[in-house]
Amino acid sequence: MTRRDFIISLFGTAALLSLDKIKLLSKSQIVEDTNTAKIFSKIISRASKQKWYSMDINDLISRIAVEFVGTSYVGGTLDRNPEKEEVVINLEELDCVTFMENSLCIARCIKKQHFRFNDLIDEILYTRYRDGKLNDYTSRLHYTTDWIDNNIKKGVIDDITESLGGIKHKFELNFMSSHSNFYPALNSHKEYISKIKEIENKLNKKTVFIIKKADIKSISKKLKDGDIIAIATSAEGLDYSHVGLMFNGKLLHASSNKKKVVIDKPLYNYLSGNKKAIGITVLRPKII
Repeated sequence: MTRRDFIISLFGTAALLSLDKIKLLSKSQIVEDTNTAKIFSKIISRASKQKWYSMDINDLISRIAVEFVGTSYVGGTLDRNPEKEEVVINLEELDCVTFMENSLCIARCIKKQHFRFNDLIDEILYTRYRDGKLNDYTSRLHYTTDWIDNNIKKGVIDDITESLGGIKHKFELNFMSSHSNFYPALNSHKEYISKIKEIENKLNKKTVFIIKKADIKSISKKLKDGDIIAIATSAEGLDYSHVGLMFNGKLLHASSNKKKVVIDKPLYNYLSGNKKAIGITVLRPKII
């Protein structure tokens, strides 16, 4: 069976429309990743039969996220082609960002009763890139501050941190432009470095809200399953070092230490063991 026939057999000819729409799918992406397609199909099949679309969006996200428990942690899966930015969807190997992103985007598909694979591609494209448009590597929302700000504007999430008692905070972002050698795309396209610096300068003017580490325990009961937790760091040049989801008072996340997606310790205990963590920003998915 050809790649094209396989996609059609799973999702119908509509799944191929994204090839024309995005024009960036490559051999490293979903069109050849049959296991990812099967994982998505399995979740969608169960969701459709059990009418998960009637669930609250937070509960739906956490329900989907649990499906990924045990999935291998692998970093850098979005950066397979330094020459050209591509929409990569990989449900077999997840880092903290792609775990959160895929759980959120699959939930958005189900809530809208959009069950075809190209619907997931559309959601990933919309949330991952600035204003939902892929131009080049710099249009990806690399910094979590940028992701939060842009997805609030797009109506994907609300930042509820201030309402939980969060305090104002400003980051001094420069890590990507100062460490461009860490990023294959920036090594291949030196002209992108100045663009990244412009983005950093704009983000440095923004005020964010964080709940200090010492105050997390006191607000834990106000958090809901499916809330997105962004962990702010004191590491120079960065804003957030990790993201995960709330689940039964614990952090559900793709753990680089445990090399897989896990339901970890209660959030407060998890943060207590992270010396560079200064607090959290709490994001609540919006009801669609």
